[in-house]
Formats: sequence, structure tokens, C-alpha cells
Amino acid sequence: MNKKSPMTQTEIARQLGLSQKTVSQAFCGTGRLSQETRDRILSHASKVGYRPNFSAQSIRNGRQNRLGIFMGLEGHRGPLPIRRLHGMQLAAFEEKVSLAICTFPDRIKDKKPDLGRLLGGFGVDAMLVNYATDISEEMNNMLAHFRMPTITINSKFDYDCIHPDDEGISYATGKAIIDKGKRPVMYVTYGPRSAPELPGGLMPVHYSEIDREKGIRRGVESAGEDIMVIDLPGFADAGTKWIAEMSKEGRPAVVCYNEVVAQRVYVEACREGLLCPDDFDIMYYARQPFYDDKMDSTLQAVMIPEFEIGYRAVHMLLERQRSGKPLPTEAIGAKKVSMWPSCLEIETSKKETDHET
Repeated sequence: MNKKSPMTQTEIARQLGLSQKTVSQAFCGTGRLSQETRDRILSHASKVGYRPNFSAQSIRNGRQNRLGIFMGLEGHRGPLPIRRLHGMQLAAFEEKVSLAICTFPDRIKDKKPDLGRLLGGFGVDAMLVNYATDISEEMNNMLAHFRMPTITINSKFDYDCIHPDDEGISYATGKAIIDKGKRPVMYVTYGPRSAPELPGGLMPVHYSEIDREKGIRRGVESAGEDIMVIDLPGFADAGTKWIAEMSKEGRPAVVCYNEVVAQRVYVEACREGLLCPDDFDIMYYARQPFYDDKMDSTLQAVMIPEFEIGYRAVHMLLERQRSGKPLPTEAIGAKKVSMWPSCLEIETSKKETDHET
């Protein structure tokens, strides 16, 4: 049985009457080829079943054409929502690079890994730091030492960072709640959380906790309404009493920092005989819905633009790698903030998301 020889760029060039250099440029995205010529080469290669040898390309240009997604081993420190990952995958496909998940010990003081060997073993050209909570100084120093281009996701630094416009989204949400006739409004945040392994024994407050509270306050108060802010530990007592009292005269809305807080609020309210959505509404800021018929039909998710964040993060990282210069931080908002699954769309504008005015 005769086996067909693997298709090569040389053979494609012969079949199309072009030089091998021209064919190579089409696959590498280099040269001054017309779009018509490039499309013709790629289309023919697809028809004859040719697959570029990216390993050989990496050897020639000294790059892996691979980006790392840098994550800890403890999920709460850097969750990777599926919508964010989908955005990363689409951008990587467009840029002709691959993605690799690069997990790393969360407390490298204790484990003392060989940092150079570990980082080199990932085989990546640049890193998306998907590590938002309590990233250690040692990790930052390690990335800086090896001169690894990075873009940090869901943190708030002055440069090389991308995050949701939490304050702008929350501001638009507060206004929309009042416009829909839901009042009064309560906002429930985490409050202090124990972390015995950290200095002071408490989990650091993430920037989004501050920005979401600030935004919801501005949105509700701009409509001339008051807002009650309470942390999760205090909700079981004071929060449930407030809902019971306010539901006698109006349609209270309880906005929660995230899905974890929303679940706790829902459970505590049920224990006191308060029914959602009969007596009041629960809304929460969500990386993604619960995908549970009961929860998703009861609670309303204000969707964070995770797909857009993942998509833009990859393009930012490649820009950072090519320029060699720090990039200004980007806050990703949304032209419309959607509440899922009710499909309530909250119109936003530049003025609403401009916090300097």
C-alpha cells in the first residue's frame, strides 16, 4: 500500500506557480503580499490538507507563538470564567497563536520551586496573569526578573492591566433599578473574610468591591433615592428585617456583589419566610449565570463583559510584546448592561462611565 507523501510548502508553491518564499510569507503573515494572493495560497493549502509546521517556525524565529494563562492552584484567587476563555480563544485564533494554561503554586515562599526552570518549562512568549486576589510579591518579581511581557486581568494597576468597568456598570444598574420602579434598594457586599495564612488574618479587599458599591450608590442616589449598604455577616439579622418591613410598602431590590453573596442572601431570606421574586428581587454581578433553571429564573444576573475582557486581553498582550513598552490600563464597560435571564438591558453612556466628572 503506497502512502502519500506529506504535503509541503514547496509542493504548494509548485502547484500554484509561486516561489516557496511567497508561500511561506502567506502562512507567517509577513511580506507585502496582496490579500488576494494570501487568500489563494491559504485556500489551496486547506484543499490539499496542508498543515503548517509551527514547531519549525518557532525554531526559525525564536518564538513559540504561544501565550500563557497564568493561574494559581486555588480557584478563588483567579477564576477563569468560560466566557472569558472563549474571548481569549477567539483572539488567539485571529492572531494565529495558541494558549497554554500555566498553573503555579499560590504560596511560593513555602514550596520554593525552581522559578527559572518552571517558567521556561511553560514554553510561552508572554503571560496573561489571570490572578486577581493576593498575588504575591515573589510572583511579580519572578515575572519581572525573566522579562516576561504580561497583562494582568481583573486587577487595577496603572499599566499593563485590564478589568471590567465595575463602577460604571454598577452606576448604570442602580439607575435602571429605580427606573423600573424597584425601590428601596439594598446593596450586600462580602465584608471581612478570614484568611489565617495572610498577615492580619483577613482576605484583602478586591478593588471591585469598592467600585461596585461606589457605582450603585451613585446610580441610586442620582435618582433621589436612598440606599442601604450592609455586609454579608449582618444580613441574616438586619437585612432580612429590612426586607420584611420595606416589602409592605414597595418592591425592594437587593443587589449583591456576586453569585456567592446572592446565594447566601436567598437562603437567609427563605429561612425568614421571605420569597424571591414574590416579596423582593435579588440581582447580582455575574461572571456567568448559574445555568440552573431554579436559580436563573429566580435571581437576575447583571452580566460582567467577560468575553470582551478575554478577547481584548490577548490583543493587548500581543501589542505589549511587539512594542516592548507598558500599555495604559483599560477598563471594559458595555454599551448595554444585560440582566440575565430577564433580558432587561440597561443603556449606558460615556457620561455614566466617566468617573472623573
